[in-house]
Amino acid sequence: MSKILILYIFFLQEGKGEDASEERQKLTEHQKAAEQQQAKLSKAEQECKEAGPGSSTRFISIDLQQTLTCPRLNNQRAYFRKKFNYHNLCIYDLNSCKANCFLWDETMAMKGSNEINSCLLKWIELNKSDGFKDLVIFADNCAGQNKNIYVILNCLRLLHLGDFDSIKIEFMVAGHSYMPCDRAFGSIENKIRKQSTINNPDEYATLIQTATAGGINVVRMAQEDFFDVKALKSLITLRRPKKFLFTEGRTFTLVKTKPWHYHIKNNKGSSEYVDLEKRKERSTSENQEQGQTT
Repeated sequence: MSKILILYIFFLQEGKGEDASEERQKLTEHQKAAEQQQAKLSKAEQECKEAGPGSSTRFISIDLQQTLTCPRLNNQRAYFRKKFNYHNLCIYDLNSCKANCFLWDETMAMKGSNEINSCLLKWIELNKSDGFKDLVIFADNCAGQNKNIYVILNCLRLLHLGDFDSIKIEFMVAGHSYMPCDRAFGSIENKIRKQSTINNPDEYATLIQTATAGGINVVRMAQEDFFDVKALKSLITLRRPKKFLFTEGRTFTLVKTKPWHYHIKNNKGSSEYVDLEKRKERSTSENQEQGQTT
């Protein structure tokens, strides 16, 4: 828990009046939501231990590590120079207790929703031979990378392709969650800290691969592994939840029997199905008419 949050809690405990009371209520609800999501993750880890890697349901957690810079030198001049950015997305398989790190640099791609979805597709490609049909994803609450319509559309596409029967996404509460990916990142950072210099990305890959006793599976992403997942938005009629905001959703469920819908649920138990509806393609005559009017 951050020092700022600790001070904020202390302020609320000492504060008086309606404003302080309302803030205390919000904080209580926030902490309750965090505990609920963490309990779901703990339960999933326990289920995975009992079921083993052969289960028809696969549980994973995904998270992006803080940007790695290269070269990493113990030199004051080098500290203020422009560095080369290197990105690491961890997909931790709870069934096999194995961390998978997907690496790429800033010349290939950024670190937004397209990149996160592309790494997820790569992981599925590498593991789909295991035969699992249901996927549960635990992710952080970052809107730009994970919690957005593009992740939902990417998962719906996988259902349309027949790869899965269901996909569920559980979003953790910012500042209160601790996922298996964080354990992997801790080991990686300890390994990096002990290294006096890192001259190129290949050295990062080696360090990550050997960061834990059991080893980490490293996947070097290629340019052709990245896809424009955002283009899927042009295929649907975008509709948002009516009962509460999309950003307030905590659990998103997608099933093969409702290929154009997603089910969204918030912390307070309120939920609904959202119909995205396939966008109708224009006929040739309609396109010609539009061209004449323009």
